[in-house]
Amino acid sequence: MVQLLDGLDGVFCDKIHVSVTRFFLNSYSTLIKEQFTNGGAQQCDTIIGYTHYYKTPPQLDAVKFKTLSEELETASGFINGNLSVSDKAEDTVILCGGMGTGNPQFTSDVIAFNGEESKGTDHETFIIERIPNDGNIEEKGLVFNFCKTARKPYDLMVLISLLRLKHHFPECEISSDGDSKDWAGGKKLYKKIFKEAPPKIKL
Repeated sequence: MVQLLDGLDGVFCDKIHVSVTRFFLNSYSTLIKEQFTNGGAQQCDTIIGYTHYYKTPPQLDAVKFKTLSEELETASGFINGNLSVSDKAEDTVILCGGMGTGNPQFTSDVIAFNGEESKGTDHETFIIERIPNDGNIEEKGLVFNFCKTARKPYDLMVLISLLRLKHHFPECEISSDGDSKDWAGGKKLYKKIFKEAPPKIKL
């Protein structure tokens, strides 16, 4: 089982990274929303990198979120250091905290992780907050967020997380630069871990 971050330093650093991410979001909001609503995946992938997009309610149910966090912590223990996205050792999935160091966060209020900075397998922090902080763009009552993984190994855990998010919160909307082939491995692993078919999302 993955251990949770101790103290406030890791949380503080993750918040800084999230703020930078959200600045990027505001700067490119027009382009990203076009991709999300009009399917301009190839163009967006070329300009800003391989990215996943997700919209969540402004507040997620506490009981469901706690279950989601616990399930993903268990899944991360299965994946972390044990699976590779290719036959190369450097493509082993290593999960760290939001800044690419320390341990992933799986708490009752936040889920956050990244790849490993020291090995260059980190990219943007993947984060799901039960009550998102300000700075996101709200559309139709949902809070918009995204994570650019650049197809690095931790992307596999991002896919699992987004699929499980959709399972517990069907009202969430998920989109991606990836197509069905890019998601095939994640869906297969999801079924193996959770013993059920993954929820359907539009790709």
